[in-house]
Amino acid sequence: MKNTGRKNKGGTGSRKKKSIGLAATEAAAIRNKYLRAYGETPPEDTAAPGDEVETPEESAATGEPKGDSVNMSQLQALEMPELNKMAKKQGIPNYGSLQKHELIFQILQRNAEKTGSLYTEGVLEILPEGFGFLRSESFNYLPCPEDVYVSPSQIRRFDLQTGDIISGEIRRPKDRERFFALVK
Repeated sequence: MKNTGRKNKGGTGSRKKKSIGLAATEAAAIRNKYLRAYGETPPEDTAAPGDEVETPEESAATGEPKGDSVNMSQLQALEMPELNKMAKKQGIPNYGSLQKHELIFQILQRNAEKTGSLYTEGVLEILPEGFGFLRSESFNYLPCPEDVYVSPSQIRRFDLQTGDIISGEIRRPKDRERFFALVK
């Protein structure tokens, strides 16, 4: 999880970045550099030194195919015709009748089933109950089905505040969950 949010303390306008470790910061820097240069997610071989990378032999041993990494923020920025092409390629049934947020959710679910990496970026909103959600600029920061759940322990661990901009890896909803959840 990388926090690039801004915090105002005492009206001074100072910025405060959250530091969560050198390896995560290096990986995020490589990912951001690639995104700026090519406008897409980086391939798996750009991992920072010291990061664990699953080899093809390990992937074959687990019996799970490795899918492509998908960035939810990039999907939200796409237009419907592009999303429809992706849905058709992934074999999502009745994709033409789905609304944009439903289609994005289905694409993310399908990719997660293929064990691909899922990433997102959003603005954190912490609710009174202690947990939070990453809201998307694409939906004017309003609640929507592809909001990402952020646990209270992550909020405390990284001293997160409402309004922080967070990016990180997410996982698909488990059996009785409704939202994707932030993992790293």
